[in-house]
Amino acid sequence: MSESTRKSSLNRRNLRMKAEDVRAQTLQTAQELVLAEGLVVSMDHISLEYIIAQAGVPRSAVHRLWPKKEEFFGELLVLLAKRREASPSVFDPETLIEAVRTLKGHKDQLATAPGRKAALVEVCRRGAMRNFEGVIARDDWKTYLALSATAMSFEDPIRRNLQTAIAESERDYVIVMSHFYEYMARIMGREIRPQFSSESLNRPALAYLAATGAAAMEGMVLRSGAFSADRELLPEISTTTEPVDPFDTGIHAKWNGPSLNFTATLLAMTRPIDDFSYNSEAFDGNIADIERMIAEMQSALQKTGPTDHS
Repeated sequence: MSESTRKSSLNRRNLRMKAEDVRAQTLQTAQELVLAEGLVVSMDHISLEYIIAQAGVPRSAVHRLWPKKEEFFGELLVLLAKRREASPSVFDPETLIEAVRTLKGHKDQLATAPGRKAALVEVCRRGAMRNFEGVIARDDWKTYLALSATAMSFEDPIRRNLQTAIAESERDYVIVMSHFYEYMARIMGREIRPQFSSESLNRPALAYLAATGAAAMEGMVLRSGAFSADRELLPEISTTTEPVDPFDTGIHAKWNGPSLNFTATLLAMTRPIDDFSYNSEAFDGNIADIERMIAEMQSALQKTGPTDHS
């Protein structure tokens, strides 16, 4: 079969594609292009005609589905906002694994209140450093920044739909992290201060803590990336200090901006449980529960595509 005959055959098949197949194939191709090349705070660098060619779909069918280019890009952005890859708050099992590893290494300190505080501070320090380094090393946080900025440039209903998709993605992260914090608090004899509890809103008690921590980390990730070329003008928040004991635990260690911020936030929003009694058997059971939760997260992350909002 000659090349011209093959192309003609492909074109005839394309013309017979169902509208839902055209929609799915075009949007999937566009998502792959954006995630591979990166999204900026504009859609001008992305050609709809190029997407059509790469997707191998009929041009006329695409324009029937989306009479205006803005309608297509609005739908594309909503799909991108639902993807796990599109947020600095993306689930990071390695951060949780580091936190659990650190806690297990300080098990012998958990029998006393000062020991529990020292262990908690070290868990926060190492976990926050790992989270910041893991996120800043990826390129997809730029997609999140662009999505957030681009949302305001559209008119309703596209803007409203995009903002809702971003919020739903954040909600999923907050719920999972709330449960993780609850397990860790149970082990270390801490509880959320009543003023910061989210139970009255029918949410996990530590949801406000999880949301606050996520927002602070996102801000530091975005700031560090946005001003990475201006280190002579602005201090680099990822730079570690000389060993210091900022929370009076008796342990001197190196800190950076993200670890200081997160640790201070968690200590401020939680408090020790007055009548807490450490139990090594309960510790082992709670650690096993946390490790099962992390394993489930890792399994879910192996699936590509949008987050599951069920």
